[in-house]
Amino acid sequence: MKQILFAVAVLAGAASPATADFTIHDYNAAIPTWGTSWTHAAGAQYYPSFYTGFAARSNFPDRIHVRIARGNQVRVSVVLDEQTVNDYLFDLAKRYEFYKYASTEAGLVDPSPRGGKVLPQLDYFNQVMESPTYGILPFVATGAQASGEEIYRKGLETLSALNPGRVFHLKINLSTEFLKWKAQMREKLAGGKDAQNFFARNPEEAIIALDSLLFGRVNVTAKPSSALLEKLATAANLAKSDGNNEAFLSASLELFRMATGSRYQFRVLGTNGQWQEAIQCASAASCFLVYPEFTAIYPMGSMKGNTKDQFGNSIPNFATPGLWQFLNHGGREMDNIREESFYGWAPKMDYEKAGNGFHNPAVRFYREQLPTSVRQALSMPGEHESAWLVYRGGVSHGCSRLPLGHVWEMRHLFP
Repeated sequence: MKQILFAVAVLAGAASPATADFTIHDYNAAIPTWGTSWTHAAGAQYYPSFYTGFAARSNFPDRIHVRIARGNQVRVSVVLDEQTVNDYLFDLAKRYEFYKYASTEAGLVDPSPRGGKVLPQLDYFNQVMESPTYGILPFVATGAQASGEEIYRKGLETLSALNPGRVFHLKINLSTEFLKWKAQMREKLAGGKDAQNFFARNPEEAIIALDSLLFGRVNVTAKPSSALLEKLATAANLAKSDGNNEAFLSASLELFRMATGSRYQFRVLGTNGQWQEAIQCASAASCFLVYPEFTAIYPMGSMKGNTKDQFGNSIPNFATPGLWQFLNHGGREMDNIREESFYGWAPKMDYEKAGNGFHNPAVRFYREQLPTSVRQALSMPGEHESAWLVYRGGVSHGCSRLPLGHVWEMRHLFP
């Protein structure tokens, strides 16, 4: 699981021939467990960085879910739709080709390990790409001859293998979830309340009801349309009935489809090797949502300061609670790469005009500040003088600080 904790090349290492047994487990064993470390080069205190991990890129913003938890962690979930899976191997190969060009012909990346001043992670990335264990490059070279089913199967198989523990094959019983929602609606509309009037008077309750239909996978954030409110009222009023559930389940399914839009409108490859829709319903009482999903959980440093929960416990405060969106800085959107070197020339993904956003640790630890036991626990090479580490807790005035590799991976996941 080390790749979850660190997946960034601080500098390219010397090229070495691929070995048949160099797997993702070897890759993960060769990199630090938690953070980034290096030794200063003459005249330089920081090195440029770029992503050398194996996450997929999604081009569908509505299929990406980012959530910050009070426990100082960030959870990013990505729906692995048909196109994302089909593109995966070809995207990897394109990145491999570009890195090869940048480190050889263009001279943009120093190809030497420079006496171990940094780790040769580009070399590790290349070895995985070239490894016969996965057969990525040969498959891409002949990909035009493969069927759509073969490309999807190989892509998902490799994506799962290169991201151990982070690709989940979900089969959610929608009928069961809708019946849970029915109980919630009965309680919410107790006392003979009419759903249409109730939600019209309480728009915030309408959004809560919609997002509760399948918790964590329906993300309505704006005022619902009149058509969506009508669907909501129909399903919620049917929830009050003690009669047959078939009409309620049918109305709930229609509501779910409208509330999620195109989010789950894609195909998956079934166990029988045939294409199937992600929403699979034999009947109103037998309805499933079936698809693969990528999930990453990153440790985070959050705002200095605490607040109280409903039980009086002290919990981390957030400068920007609730819903937010990434901001556009002069056409750069999330690729706001700051000039200050302590940001590591990595994307600073702002979600507040004041400048708060996701960025790297920005605070450097020196070797003398870290006990030997800590350096060993972090797999930090003994000759490295500096490290970027995320302190899980209050370290910022409003930003969300992530390990540098996680910043790069998070940006790579996005369109």
